[in-house]
Amino acid sequence: MRKQDDENIFLKMIYTLSDMGVISILWMIGCLPIITIGASTTALFYVADKKVSGKESKILFDFIKSYKQNFVQSLLVTVILGVLWFSATIYLMMGYSFLQQGFSLSLFILVVIVFEVMMLSFYMCALLAKYELKTIMLIKNSFLFTHAYLLESIKAFGVIIAMLFCLVMIPGLLIILPAAIALTASHYIRQSILKFLDRKDVLNELEEV
Repeated sequence: MRKQDDENIFLKMIYTLSDMGVISILWMIGCLPIITIGASTTALFYVADKKVSGKESKILFDFIKSYKQNFVQSLLVTVILGVLWFSATIYLMMGYSFLQQGFSLSLFILVVIVFEVMMLSFYMCALLAKYELKTIMLIKNSFLFTHAYLLESIKAFGVIIAMLFCLVMIPGLLIILPAAIALTASHYIRQSILKFLDRKDVLNELEEV
């Protein structure tokens, strides 16, 4: 019986890793024109959210569906995130220069910048994948969720940074890294959204009293 359980766990692990590999490859292909990074990342989060929530997912079908559905709006999102990441890179280069000169506060600032840009990017793509929102509301809600549920954001950030360090030691992980990051971020983002919905329900009940 123990052997059979071990075999089942092994098969589930292989199945999960193969799914992660397929999702990651689809994301990489979708990013090839560069300007479609937003559409591809949104589709990545759409598939990841279905996986995390336990819904049945047809990876290729769901990825293409989200890619097409959010393609136009994602182009603007890509431009916004591109400006955000470019600005952050400039600040990171400046911060690293100050850090080499002995300004210890620079390390904290660098971490904060990476955290803000990374989590805002994840929330924007995740919310775009789940809801029909105008771009300005997408930005506003991403900022609010990142800070209103700071603990979940910090947890997601910590796990993802750990994954990136693992990639440095094991470059072969690149084949599953995009999916792993999206699944991790989706897990904590889903928790934030559920907490928000629970809080909203409680507030509605209080208003009715």
